[in-house]
Amino acid sequence: MSAVCKRLLAIGIVDGPNLDRTAAGQWAERLRRDDGRYLYAIDPAVRRFAVLDGSDDTILTRPASATVAALFAKRDRARGGPYWSPENQTSSGIVGTARPISYYDGEVDHEANFLVSTCGVNTFIEGKELFGSETLSNDTNWRFVNKVRTENAIRASLPGALRKWRGENYTAHNALMIVKTIEAFLDELVALGAVLGYTRYFDRALNPNANMRNGILRIELPHENTPIISDMQFGMRPYSPAFDILAADIQRALGGHDAVTLAA
Repeated sequence: MSAVCKRLLAIGIVDGPNLDRTAAGQWAERLRRDDGRYLYAIDPAVRRFAVLDGSDDTILTRPASATVAALFAKRDRARGGPYWSPENQTSSGIVGTARPISYYDGEVDHEANFLVSTCGVNTFIEGKELFGSETLSNDTNWRFVNKVRTENAIRASLPGALRKWRGENYTAHNALMIVKTIEAFLDELVALGAVLGYTRYFDRALNPNANMRNGILRIELPHENTPIISDMQFGMRPYSPAFDILAADIQRALGGHDAVTLAA
């Protein structure tokens, strides 16, 4: 699936073994590779209603990938593009997970964090909420699925946007117009918040005369896709100036005097 998704510039949603967190971690490790960036793993399976005979609702265990795919599509439709993580959405189509997944706000010692942070396997918390934006890439640059999908969108869109320049004469003006087209496209993504920033340049060493004679123009396009917020950390310490604020409040409450003497 990863090879197919790489070719299609797509994301494959793959179901884990649905056993326990150790098995999920071992399974994910076997899939972790460079083109694992095109895989979004989910474990465990989910519990959902199914009408078997047209009258009675029965709760069955089913692979979670279909539910996750629906959440990807839901977020794309709501935000207007593939640049966002599907995380933090609740599915109304399931009633829970095949096994309990522990999760505690503000803590790291729970199964949900182990699956996502240690194994790169996404999961559901509180029975219905999608938790995790991880791919199975062994390159940390492609850890988050929204960064991969943004890159996929750029790679898929640029050829079509630049097609009109194919067949034009190889001149400095036309090379500039090609770069301007690229800039306009990426400026939109920067304004949208999908790309943090970019640069572009013509590297003479990568454009030798032999290549230019054959109509090959190479433009370097370093850019950084926007990551998600995955780990919020807060430094807590005493703040003594708060007592200055308290003292000023007390002084105002007592009529603005700097000192007050209370006699028996």
